[in-house]
Amino acid sequence: VAERYADRSSPFWHPATKETADHSIAFVMAAALLDGTVNQATYRDERICDPRLHALLDRMTIRENAQYTKRFPDAWPCRIDIGTKSGERHVAECEYFLGHVKNPLSDAQLESKFRQLAGPRMGAARVDAAAKDDVALERAGSDTEPFQDG
Repeated sequence: VAERYADRSSPFWHPATKETADHSIAFVMAAALLDGTVNQATYRDERICDPRLHALLDRMTIRENAQYTKRFPDAWPCRIDIGTKSGERHVAECEYFLGHVKNPLSDAQLESKFRQLAGPRMGAARVDAAAKDDVALERAGSDTEPFQDG
């Protein structure tokens, strides 16, 4: 999996479309580092073409870890190692991305994501009603077992 992202000639390194940007680990990481988040605005044309973002992409490297690759697809291991100009190092590592069935979003995270994505289209009142309906379904004991993987 990692080798297709490590190839700097790949369109994933300088995406020109939303469809390529949202599948680019490098682009998503650069946007998160610059903006502190990744959301719908991340994939707007003007953000995809932002020279600051592309300058950061030019300073990034993706390397395959053979041990991680061996564990895929049973695990989705990832390590991010960031070095700053001051010499500081920041490292984060996980086995499963947030939102994977083995690393699920909390109820609060899921509701926050729903509000962020649905709010601009539905409006606050409809989002509140939908969130309330979801809580009612949870209390009724809806069975999500058929949707669980692994």
